[in-house]
Amino acid sequence: MAPSRDGETSTLPDGGYDGALAAAVTEHEAGIEPDTLCGPAAPAAGSGRRSRRPAR
Repeated sequence: MAPSRDGETSTLPDGGYDGALAAAVTEHEAGIEPDTLCGPAAPAAGSGRRSRRPAR
């Protein structure tokens, strides 16, 4: 889980996933219950991206 937020992306911590993880630990230690799930993003296999090399 990640830090507590009010549902607005503008209230997410700076620093991307690392910032969210740090805020989650800090808020957990302060007894603040999380209400947001956060995870790192990664492209999916077979996402439709193709090479732009010309055909031979």
